[in-house]
Amino acid sequence: PPLRHLFDGFVPTCELVEAYLLNIDENDAMCTISSSFLRDYCGCGEIEPSEEQSSESPVSLCGLCPNGESIEFPEKHIGIDNFPFETCQQLEEASTLLVNSETDQCAILQQIGPHCGCPVDPDGCQVCPDGGPMAHPEKKVNFLADFFGGITPTCELVQSFLMGLSSSSDTCQLIQQGSGYCGCAPVSEDHCVICGGETPPAEYFDHEIPDELMKQLGFHDLPFPVTCELGIAFQ
Repeated sequence: PPLRHLFDGFVPTCELVEAYLLNIDENDAMCTISSSFLRDYCGCGEIEPSEEQSSESPVSLCGLCPNGESIEFPEKHIGIDNFPFETCQQLEEASTLLVNSETDQCAILQQIGPHCGCPVDPDGCQVCPDGGPMAHPEKKVNFLADFFGGITPTCELVQSFLMGLSSSSDTCQLIQQGSGYCGCAPVSEDHCVICGGETPPAEYFDHEIPDELMKQLGFHDLPFPVTCELGIAFQ
């Protein structure tokens, strides 16, 4: 049922899903996520329960909201390329059907919860340091793909992830330094400008800034490569 939208609305069998996935590269995000969600549902790799586990103990299934609340925006688009679920409702149905609440996979899914309207900590981290709106919420954040299991998140999904972190955390402060990438307003009116107020040519946006130069600018051991486009955001 969670993948019915990929098959023009009808509910596929596990055999049909298997046939569909045979045409997809094993390193593709679609393959990884579909396999992770459906392996137990379709009877793959069943593991005998350990002595500590009781066969009579109920399995606690995973909801997007950690405390069991309903998602506020079920029809909201998730916005991840090659992700097998298009809306928050589809992801909620899949997670409550297939994912155990005690797993790391559930914790990762619940980081998407704020994007779908789950309650958030009012003191949680915001992409924009002043708490204002992002001008480019749908922009792809390619340099954070490794943090999201190889899936490229949008600025809005990064915001959802950050809401679970303290505003004083290192990760929060690092992302906020490049918040201009998502269209946050400059921290001050007299902020630094690379090209004297003009936008650098777009053909240079993908050029990576050497690590040594970044260190000279005060940025040490960044966990992702910095392109010119991202460097502009650090102004």
